[in-house]
Amino acid sequence: MNMKRHWSDRLPKNACADAVRWAKTQPTAAEAWKNCTRGDWMLWILGRLSDRPGSTARRKLALCCCDCAETVRHLWPTGDTRPAEALRVTRAWATRTPGVTIDDVRAAAEAAWSAGAAAWSAGAAAGSAGAAGAAGAAAGAVAGAVATRAAEAAGAVARAASLRSSADIVRRYYPRPPRVR
Repeated sequence: MNMKRHWSDRLPKNACADAVRWAKTQPTAAEAWKNCTRGDWMLWILGRLSDRPGSTARRKLALCCCDCAETVRHLWPTGDTRPAEALRVTRAWATRTPGVTIDDVRAAAEAAWSAGAAAWSAGAAAGSAGAAGAAGAAAGAVAGAVATRAAEAAGAVARAASLRSSADIVRRYYPRPPRVR
């Protein structure tokens, strides 16, 4: 008996179980991409299927992550410039500003992640600071952390709205789903 496989069977084996279950309810990858309300899932798959971390092919993905992180700027720790600096450096690298290297992006992202971790332990809205760090790290790490960390800082209702907003941003950069191998 020849059973046709569902498109979602080609998703990476380490994909989020919730994402895979949801994907199985979608008839095609194109429909899933159009209907998805989880920017973190979309960024994750883009990060997994993009070229190697730090490659120039990730420039567009880095810009997309920066735009997602910007949506939660109001949650960044007051007076901490590290998240904004991570986005500035990442955008400079992604737009090929002379003299800005992937190592600069990584250093700025690490600083922003530190800001996120410090604020989180203090009970502040650290996810957003972490999101800025993830935006910087998008050039060199899995991108899905941006929407997830930002959304975690916002509570359940705001989390869903943040993820939807991120999904819309992702679709502006990537109108069609990535090809799952």
